[in-house]
Amino acid sequence: MLTRALPVAAMALATLVTTGNPASAAGLGCSGYACDGWDPGPVSWDSGPTTDSTATVDGYATVALRSGKKDGRWYGWAKTATRYYKYGVWIDRSTDGGKTWDGTRGYEHRDGGDAYTSMQY
Repeated sequence: MLTRALPVAAMALATLVTTGNPASAAGLGCSGYACDGWDPGPVSWDSGPTTDSTATVDGYATVALRSGKKDGRWYGWAKTATRYYKYGVWIDRSTDGGKTWDGTRGYEHRDGGDAYTSMQY
């Protein structure tokens, strides 16, 4: 079972870039990996969402790793806020403590503005 620490570790490997999945998770009619790719915005979280870590390139972009807990499971996603340039963000996931990575999940890309990746278990 993944812990809350894995999305935080994934943020350290996130790169400034962004795109998303419009799927709705309001009732969260999914569980665990079946929730991959869902929109975290409409979820009624049991805990969170919180910003776990941020990284900023002054004057250009900020990336934030976010997480929330629903039905006893942690989900992670990233947010980017860019000013002008083409930046993106994605989440990398490891299920074996970082030995291997199931990378480039929920990739988002923007020329400017705010964007969120889809959520990942």
